[in-house]
Amino acid sequence: MNRSYIQIFLLCFHFISLGHCLGQGSSKETIFNGLDPDQYQTTDNFKQLFGDLNLNNAPYPESGPITIYAGIEIEEIRRIDATKRQYYIRGYFWAYWKDSRAKFVAPKNIESIKFNAKGLFSEGFCWDPQFEFVNADTPPRRSLETVEIFPEGEVEYWTLFTGVFSDRSNLMDFHSFPFDSQNLTIDVVTAYPKNKILFAPCKETTQEDYTKIINKLSHPEWTFEKQSMEIHKILYTSEFDREFSVLRAIVNAKRKPGYYMLQIVLPVSAIMIVFYFSLWIEPKHIEAQLGTAITCLLSLIAFTIVVSSETPKIGYPTVLGWFLTIAYITFVCGIGAIIKNHVSEQKNCKVKVLEKTRRIIGYTFLIAIICITLMFLF
Repeated sequence: MNRSYIQIFLLCFHFISLGHCLGQGSSKETIFNGLDPDQYQTTDNFKQLFGDLNLNNAPYPESGPITIYAGIEIEEIRRIDATKRQYYIRGYFWAYWKDSRAKFVAPKNIESIKFNAKGLFSEGFCWDPQFEFVNADTPPRRSLETVEIFPEGEVEYWTLFTGVFSDRSNLMDFHSFPFDSQNLTIDVVTAYPKNKILFAPCKETTQEDYTKIINKLSHPEWTFEKQSMEIHKILYTSEFDREFSVLRAIVNAKRKPGYYMLQIVLPVSAIMIVFYFSLWIEPKHIEAQLGTAITCLLSLIAFTIVVSSETPKIGYPTVLGWFLTIAYITFVCGIGAIIKNHVSEQKNCKVKVLEKTRRIIGYTFLIAIICITLMFLF
């Protein structure tokens, strides 16, 4: 008799437990059926869907660091200031990682669940890698910060960012200015050292995909030829000499030299032609020769000031700098030849220094013009 009571009790307990499980399943199924995949869910929904699940701790694998796959899609580049090595960029940053704790079973119409990233991070529902743009002059403004959780246990963070970045890695090279190409970079790190987190380029997006997007951007002074993603490392001595993984987006920007050809090279060429013609004035009119030469020299100095304002204070010459240097040397030699010829005339010496100078200046300047024109064309 007692045995029959025990069997009846166990059978009732089994049905009660089964009913509780079915109730939970139907409750969760009801939540999924009421979800809009395109809408952001609240933290209350997170509790209902995942219960007491805590994703606040880093999902370290059994061996090795966490691999975070990331990418940057650039939407706009403007205000490229070569003198300050700064540039304004607006774009999307995304990163995703595996977290087996976040796996869930969802209907076929639910591909992922979206949450406001700030809410999940601040309330401790999800692990925050603490992404930082290290070469930004000030922290970029972030909007649409989103955490997206996929059924297979993949967690993705993405945001739209806007900010001013600078060339802190000293990648800009102005030797070929104004026919130069510059690398504009965005560097992203996390708060975790390299032995905890490693960046890797997004597997779904190739360099060709990035380049197709970047080629569509327009700028009055630059053309954007390609974009690539690279992984580097950075050493922080303040962090006990620990290395951190760095995700770097590199945009290759080529300068449009037309402005400098029209506004600097062409006027300087005209000044040099005027100076060259002044060498054909009769030697007895030395005042006219020197007056024309000095006026041309002052004009050349004014253009040099304009060129120096377009480049940073670099310690090496540029292509345009060499062109102006040749012009200065030409002026010095020409003025010297004028004075030497005048002194020779006073002493009745037949020195043909002015004729030789005309040839040298003419050939030198012609070669300089041909070289800089070929660089512009090719």
